Amino acid sequence: MTIFKPSSLALVMLMSLLPCAEPSAGSNLWVMTLSWSPEYCQQNKLSSEPQCTGEFYFANFGLQLAGSVGDAKLGDACPNVELAPNEQDRWLWTIPNLQRIRYVWAEQGACSGLDQSAYYAQMDYASRRVEVPSAYEAIERRTATSPAAIRAAFLAANPEMREESIALHCDAHWLSEVRVCFDENMQFTQCPVNGNCSQEVWLRPIRPDRIGAGRSLLR
Repeated sequence: MTIFKPSSLALVMLMSLLPCAEPSAGSNLWVMTLSWSPEYCQQNKLSSEPQCTGEFYFANFGLQLAGSVGDAKLGDACPNVELAPNEQDRWLWTIPNLQRIRYVWAEQGACSGLDQSAYYAQMDYASRRVEVPSAYEAIERRTATSPAAIRAAFLAANPEMREESIALHCDAHWLSEVRVCFDENMQFTQCPVNGNCSQEVWLRPIRPDRIGAGRSLLR
């Protein structure tokens, strides 16, 4: 599954929209979170989001400044600026879920210091740089693996990525998220926080009732 594959012209155009960032002590590092949907949905059993009703595996959960990742109270301090309706639909290829799109803007984008168009350009560019390995397109039974194997699969699918640009996060042994880190110029860089997975990682399989359920969008 190729979520992200830009043409050279598209990259040039997208880079022209990105803000010029001044170097600082890590404040301009970005983290893109890929959530493992079967685990997310296990922890959020009442969720009506598309990744919990259709056949989704890795789902893009947005792009944040590194210093804000994991700050549950951050959204309360974000400017209360609603995402314009004409902005929402073009985000769908990146985050195929309008509920999540609105959440990402309110909890991440609105606190980034960028306006809606600039934040989208940043997230769009980052998303196009990452390809999810085909091995994780369909997991129908519990799979035991390791952080090294997951990193190796991402590196094989993304030759420009660096091993230290990938941080894995788990709930106990279950893989929860893969975080990919970028510098202020949106080049792969070392993640400021290491993951918390042990040497044995389990991939929770998708629920049987979701297999073949499609990837319809829930607005």
